[in-house]
Amino acid sequence: ARETAAAQLLANAARERADLRAAREALSLREEALAVRAASVAQAEAAIEKAREDLEAREAELYATSAAVAQQQQQLAAATADAAAGAAAAAELNGVGAASQPAAAGAASKPAAAAAAKPAPSDGELSYDRTAAWAQSDMLAQALVRQSAYPEDVFCPLAEQQTCRLSDIFSAPRPREREPGSGEWTPDHLADLEPAAEAAGGILPPPQPDPPPSKLSLLGLEGEYAGKRIALPLQVGAEGRAAVEGRVAVVGRSSSCDVTLPKDDQISRRHAEIATRGGKAWVRDLGSTYGTRLNGGLIGEALVQLRPGDVVQIGSSSFRLQID
Repeated sequence: ARETAAAQLLANAARERADLRAAREALSLREEALAVRAASVAQAEAAIEKAREDLEAREAELYATSAAVAQQQQQLAAATADAAAGAAAAAELNGVGAASQPAAAGAASKPAAAAAAKPAPSDGELSYDRTAAWAQSDMLAQALVRQSAYPEDVFCPLAEQQTCRLSDIFSAPRPREREPGSGEWTPDHLADLEPAAEAAGGILPPPQPDPPPSKLSLLGLEGEYAGKRIALPLQVGAEGRAAVEGRVAVVGRSSSCDVTLPKDDQISRRHAEIATRGGKAWVRDLGSTYGTRLNGGLIGEALVQLRPGDVVQIGSSSFRLQID
């Protein structure tokens, strides 16, 4: 009986040793699997960090482009102001020339006599690219007024045209090369400007600048941010046009996002993206866990147009897009 009991104890001990050996092997395999998983996670984190660096470099390029566009707009505004000043000077010179001409009833039908009474050349020379045969002082003033009123029009001199100066205009009379008529000629497009020019005292005012851009914001409707206003680093100009093209605002729980929403645990680290392109606002999902909804409809990673008043659901929180 003792031998039988001893044999049974030995058999039990052998089974326990076998089970222990199997457990150790399973533990070793588990540790190897965890090591492989840790290596994969480290590789994914490195890829994410590289993508973040590329995004920051792209944002720097966009900032530089925005600065260049702003500088061009300033140069355009300065050119518009110079054109308005030139129009005012031309109108003043035109008034001096008209006052010095003799008051004769037949002056309109006799252009040669009117030209003979024009004043002597002025000390200030002003180049103007129009054919010298018809560039009288009144035509010059009207053309400069039109340039001030319509700065978007491009005035390009032809190759056969000459450059005349005010000294040439007010010098000896020039014979007309056209058929006899009233002695006065006004282009059709300048005739349309006469009522507006008279109402403005003879000079049309320069074009008004665009109003300052407005900022976009999200107004919380439901969830952790209900009743709170969250400003977006995006702006829109007049009639909803984007003030600065290509700007992107990333929304998520991560502190690296442009708009950080850490209170809602259903919002992913990088959840959604709001951008301004083509003069409009756009939104898209960034592969979040719980998705992004626009006015109740689930959207994907493709850009969807975003209008003021639209409701965007991010995680368990809902927001309304507003223009401040």
